[in-house]
Amino acid sequence: MNRLEQVMAASRMGAFDEALMCDMNGDVIEGTRTNLFAVINNELQTPLLNEVGIKGVMRSFILSLCKHEGIPVKENAIRQDELIRASEIFVCNGVLGIWPVKQVLSTPLRVGPTTLRLANLIKEKIVC
Repeated sequence: MNRLEQVMAASRMGAFDEALMCDMNGDVIEGTRTNLFAVINNELQTPLLNEVGIKGVMRSFILSLCKHEGIPVKENAIRQDELIRASEIFVCNGVLGIWPVKQVLSTPLRVGPTTLRLANLIKEKIVC
């Protein structure tokens, strides 16, 4: 449960709002304070966090919501080159909810239909 790497990475983000973290194999696992979801090849995916990473409350809620709504989601390793080719990416946590990623490296991304659908479903389910 040591989060030292995330704290150190967050201190070096500069003008960026979030940074993504990789495991020892170079697979993307999470943000410094968020969990990651991406639409890759028209399929919603999230990193499999069996060995590293934190299975956050919002991540678990989104996985349950996807199951309830019939939205297929695959938990698996996500390589950096796959993430760069994703059509949609969002990060999430219990404070931010869903936070669309608008750029990876120099590649701009749009807020896509899967991200919007899940964000709207969360708004319907959570009463503040």
